[in-house]
Amino acid sequence: MGLCFSVKKGVKPPPSLMNMYKSLENDKKLKFKKPQHGDLTKWANQVEYNKPESHKNSGWTDFTTEVIKIINTECSDIIFLLWGMPAQKKASFVDKNKHNVLLTSHPSPLSASRGFLEAQHFSKCNEILQNLVIFKK
Repeated sequence: MGLCFSVKKGVKPPPSLMNMYKSLENDKKLKFKKPQHGDLTKWANQVEYNKPESHKNSGWTDFTTEVIKIINTECSDIIFLLWGMPAQKKASFVDKNKHNVLLTSHPSPLSASRGFLEAQHFSKCNEILQNLVIFKK
């Protein structure tokens, strides 16, 4: 399926997913009704087809900012891949003396030629990780 915890309809949901369902049902702030299957495709498809940033005003911006702030404070040697202008705005929440920040255009066909295709972020990540492993040995 390619989705964590998800299984095709007709396949028994794994125990971890059942516990997630239980937790959602027990949370009185939510109106969650447990589905009769373990297919989480609907959870992954939360934006409108062919409408970039249709999720923009649904709270994800604030959520990701808070996650980045926590990671910045609680962790070290994280590699942040900030692709596209909205993601690059998050760089201000990252201590560059403590973490690595790689910035480039978004991989979208509309902007990939403005830096993403040449950025070599995957090999740069590998180099950074190899240096961290060598340094920590």
